[in-house]
Amino acid sequence: MVIKAVLTVFTVFLSLSLGSLCQAKVNVAKTKKLVLPEKAGAESLADIFTAEILPDKVAADETTQSFLTKMADNSLSLYWKHSPLRHSAAGKAVETAEKKLNVEAVYQDDNQVSHRFNFKVLAIQALAKIQYTGWVNAALNYDLKAARAEAEVTEQLSEKNDLVVSHQVSNTEQKSAVSLKWKW
Repeated sequence: MVIKAVLTVFTVFLSLSLGSLCQAKVNVAKTKKLVLPEKAGAESLADIFTAEILPDKVAADETTQSFLTKMADNSLSLYWKHSPLRHSAAGKAVETAEKKLNVEAVYQDDNQVSHRFNFKVLAIQALAKIQYTGWVNAALNYDLKAARAEAEVTEQLSEKNDLVVSHQVSNTEQKSAVSLKWKW
């Protein structure tokens, strides 16, 4: 206890005596302005929800079930993007399988037309999609749950008009349509 008191007195005495010897002289006119980085605001939950979870497009004839399935798929994708499990051995195996199920090929012919083929399997939605862009825009979708296949060929007529030829096959019906899409 006595040693502690002596050390405290000695420390106070030393700091007072050295304090007069050590004086900092700063020329404020010659100092550079301290620029702190701007603190980026955290994204709000609503921004993340609309950007990452809500589907980009909603078809006019889309059911509530398919819309909610897309939201579930997007939610799992968002979770997976930020998950530490992604870097584990099992996570790496899942990503390898996902990459093998999602394939994109691009070919440019002699006429400088770029042909792009995109094959995707969306496991949660039970969908397989094949898309082609090049001479036309074409898509082939197979919905495993509904046992329905859809084929669509789109040709842009103008900046605001697309001509669409589509065919849909299911267990109960076959539907073909020619339509004109108008972009407002």
